[in-house]
Amino acid sequence: MARRSITASREPTTSGDDSFLDIVANIVGILIILVLVAGVRAGRSAAVARPDPEALEAQRQVAQLRRTADSLQRDVLQLAAQETQLTAQVNLTRNERAQLAVLEADLRHQFDVLQQQLDERQQRELDLLRRRQIAEDELAQLRSEIDRLTSATKEKEVVKLESLPTPISRLVDGNEEHFQLRAGRITYIPLEELLARLKQDAQRQISKLQQAREVTSIVGPVGGFRMRYMLERVDISPREQMATGRGGSYARLVEWNLVPVSNLLGETLAEALEPASEFHAVVDNLDPRTTTVTLWTYPDSFTEYRRLRRELFELGFQTAGRPLPHEVPIGGSPEGSKSAGQ
Repeated sequence: MARRSITASREPTTSGDDSFLDIVANIVGILIILVLVAGVRAGRSAAVARPDPEALEAQRQVAQLRRTADSLQRDVLQLAAQETQLTAQVNLTRNERAQLAVLEADLRHQFDVLQQQLDERQQRELDLLRRRQIAEDELAQLRSEIDRLTSATKEKEVVKLESLPTPISRLVDGNEEHFQLRAGRITYIPLEELLARLKQDAQRQISKLQQAREVTSIVGPVGGFRMRYMLERVDISPREQMATGRGGSYARLVEWNLVPVSNLLGETLAEALEPASEFHAVVDNLDPRTTTVTLWTYPDSFTEYRRLRRELFELGFQTAGRPLPHEVPIGGSPEGSKSAGQ
């Protein structure tokens, strides 16, 4: 009986021991799981601590590429700044070149004006020198002719002098027609038509006087002649402005000269005296009562001049002689003299 009671008394204790053991087992399992987790983490940490060499090389290359990218970005920023600076310099250089181009154009224009004035002055000086030389040659020729005539007079040669009526001359005041006697040939000069063309052309040339003091131009040809003329700008003085109340400037004709297109113009004297000649085609349509014929005569045509003058006298015309030295062109100016008819 006693043993049963002891056994019975031990059953609750055994049941409590089993519960405790279950708890311990659970704790041990948890510890084992924790150890495994820690081992796994330690393995992972070890794997992280000892990376793959290829990964290391890739990381190194990535780092190098990043550094290269950063350097390139800095270079790009630096180049952009340099580009901005160069663009500003280019714009400044373009502005300076534009200003220099304007200055060059202005200087070139001034040079052209001065060159034109110099050329015109040199041309006039050459013309004066040429006229002087021609006049000297003509004087020497006339002296030689005087010596010849004097010698002929001493030898008692009979010289027949031809005298025409109306020896008293008077200035031409009316219609006037012109002929050139040169190299023994008679040529009609359409002077009025050439002067009309001069007036028309001068209207187009006046604008050039705003930039130049003088302007030279040529019109024609008409009837075998061209007309070269010169205009000049005349500035009104302060005294004239006060007197007239008008200022500014105006254009004035300096001179005009005829330029033949050939040295063989016109007709010989024998051809001119024919009824169907060009000479008669002109004079037959003129009124002798109101028209004076002016003969511009060179030294090589004095004989033709005397014969033609007598022909014109017989036709009832007054004639005016205009002798010219060799190579001096037929010309005129506002300050020139009028023809004197006889």
